[in-house]
Amino acid sequence: YLFNPDAQIFHNYALTTPKRFNVEGKAQTALQLPNGELWMGYRDLGLFRYDRNMQPVPLQSSLLPLVEGRSVWDLHRHAKTGTIWIAMQGGRLVLFNPVTNSAKLVVPPACEQRAITQLTEDGDGNMWLGTQGGNLVKWEYKAGANDLAAGFTLVKKTGEIEKILADSRGAIWVAAIGDGLLKMDSRTSRLQAQFTVDGPSGSRLWNNNPKDILQYNDSLLVVAAGVLHVVNMRTGAVSQVTNRDGLPSHTVQSLAKDRRGLLWIGTLNGLCVTDLARRSFTVYDQRDGLLNDQFNTAGAFGLRNDSLLFTTLESFVVFDPSFVQQKQPLGKVVITGFSALNKMLSVDSLLRLQRIDLAYNNNSVAIEFSAFNYSQLTKVDYYFQLQGFDTAWIRSDNRHQAVYSYLPPGKYSFRVKTKSLAGEESPALVYLNIRVHPPFWLAWWFYCLLVLVITLVLYLLYRERIKRLLTLQKIRSDIASHLHHDVSSTLNNINVLSHIA
Repeated sequence: YLFNPDAQIFHNYALTTPKRFNVEGKAQTALQLPNGELWMGYRDLGLFRYDRNMQPVPLQSSLLPLVEGRSVWDLHRHAKTGTIWIAMQGGRLVLFNPVTNSAKLVVPPACEQRAITQLTEDGDGNMWLGTQGGNLVKWEYKAGANDLAAGFTLVKKTGEIEKILADSRGAIWVAAIGDGLLKMDSRTSRLQAQFTVDGPSGSRLWNNNPKDILQYNDSLLVVAAGVLHVVNMRTGAVSQVTNRDGLPSHTVQSLAKDRRGLLWIGTLNGLCVTDLARRSFTVYDQRDGLLNDQFNTAGAFGLRNDSLLFTTLESFVVFDPSFVQQKQPLGKVVITGFSALNKMLSVDSLLRLQRIDLAYNNNSVAIEFSAFNYSQLTKVDYYFQLQGFDTAWIRSDNRHQAVYSYLPPGKYSFRVKTKSLAGEESPALVYLNIRVHPPFWLAWWFYCLLVLVITLVLYLLYRERIKRLLTLQKIRSDIASHLHHDVSSTLNNINVLSHIA
């Protein structure tokens, strides 16, 4: 843990359970009213209110007997009527009128007495309900305008519903356990598309258990299903963001977008923020002041002052994203370790050298580096490059180590830099100059000597060949000379004998 009260950016709120309860509830849902009041729904405990200063205030007397000691799964304020819908266990739905402070209990038969886990409203004022039993229920605003208990119809049976989202294009998106992501038409209630792990290439999910859905802009949808999925609502194309892209965990539970377009992601082991365009991630956990860093399914909510609220397994946390991401100076990166063939070398001694010389059989190196900024330890990305070997910058993992096995002979320059989510970069300085000497049989002088030896051998062979040719020529000349003499003598003898005869 890091103790730095001045740098406290997360505000944690744990519920003090009344003595009459024998269980500890979990924050499940949140709703902020126009007057700034915050309502929090808890599992097994009911509904609780907080004022603008996050101080508990008593619950309305009309609500208390209906919600106390029960699980409140979701909250929604109806845009057209102002009625607050409270989704509860057992298919119970409490409708609260804030003007008259009256509450009405409704148990829609279409919910089949299963816990209502999700509420959302489409552009026509119709309400969509999802249950643990997989019931997708629609409430028609026109049919139930005069009688809120009327107008409920069962649209579809599917897996347990974790999230329902009404997008700006008139579609209803449903995250259903086991059935993947469903796209429904809000007016006809018909299924338009379904995304699963068995879908066509380019339109698949990482698993069939989506946890949260967020409309990122007019054309993109972000889905949490183990990893991040970016869905093009026009074409149906799906791209996945995994740990290969920097996602710290494949346990994405909840999603929220701040006013700057940054995506906040609640996982089972921390909170992270990313810029989807650059795919850079910054992670926050208990070391940064989170009371609990295990986040709930679909437990992210936007507040009126641009703050975000995330529910966790034990509490809920509120923070201002702009304050969290305030620019902080990036520390200078220094080399903290250097090893060759797993043998550690003195960094201080190496840094005093203009160049590190390594033999050809000592060419596997590991270089460690750090900015020594512990408050920013997991808030910046490290990039390194070995010029002469790497063609581009390489993003480092959490070990902050660059490993190169069996470097070929040559000259190299090692550089490292840091980059924050805000886009700030530290200067890319040359920290180490490295030269790997070749073996003698690859050295230039060896090649020169080899050429000289080959030339000498060829010369000797050539000279020997010329010598043999000359010897052969002499033999031939001698034979020809002797043959000519013998022939001439024989002819003379014949000529003399012919005259005697």
